[in-house]
Amino acid sequence: MQLTNSFDSSHLSSTSFFPCGVCARAAIRFLVGNKSDLPRAVNEHTMSTFASSHDCEEALVVSARTGEGVADILSQVSERLLWRYKEAQKDIQASWMDDTINVYQGEEVPGLKPQGGKGCC
Repeated sequence: MQLTNSFDSSHLSSTSFFPCGVCARAAIRFLVGNKSDLPRAVNEHTMSTFASSHDCEEALVVSARTGEGVADILSQVSERLLWRYKEAQKDIQASWMDDTINVYQGEEVPGLKPQGGKGCC
């Protein structure tokens, strides 16, 4: 989003954001306004409203020319990605720990022939 142009969100809803929602449902969305070093045509309220209506985690402002805000965006994106990764790892670990392992206790199971001796193997 260029902050120096008047903002019409109608074309964005149908073009830029639709494929993201279809192809990457779990994507982390950030709305980034560029050219913050120039006079602003898009106010903060409009940007915030658009971001929340399109499920963006945050609306951030940068200047590619001066570099203002770029480090903040990189930091926030990496923090969110790391948090998501850690949460996914917790879910994987929890699901593995919840699995029940049934051990053959010597009962006769139809179709299973004991392999000589006392144990199962």
